[in-house]
Amino acid sequence: MLKYKLKAKRKEKKISQVQFAELLFMDQSQYNRREQGHIKISDAEWIKMAKLLQVSVDEIYESDIENYQTDNKNEENKFKNTIEIIIKISIKEAQELSNKLIYLLKNNTTK
Repeated sequence: MLKYKLKAKRKEKKISQVQFAELLFMDQSQYNRREQGHIKISDAEWIKMAKLLQVSVDEIYESDIENYQTDNKNEENKFKNTIEIIIKISIKEAQELSNKLIYLLKNNTTK
């Protein structure tokens, strides 16, 4: 889930990942994982990045949901044509959802 707008703006300003990471008080690998979308960027980090790049947050922000991938090439297309959706729910709601899914799967009469 590459953060295209963030990367483009950083490159436009001629700032390397190493330099930007130092400004954010993290190492380059930590920053790279954020830019690549492997680690979620917090709201505070988005604000700090925007200030460092001298732009509004809207100019660089991309949510993880907007940036979904439909083909996971890193796992040999194991999840081809799938979408990753992240939803925050309570543990109770997760248990209820899990129970409903198990029920539906066990009682599925369609093929």
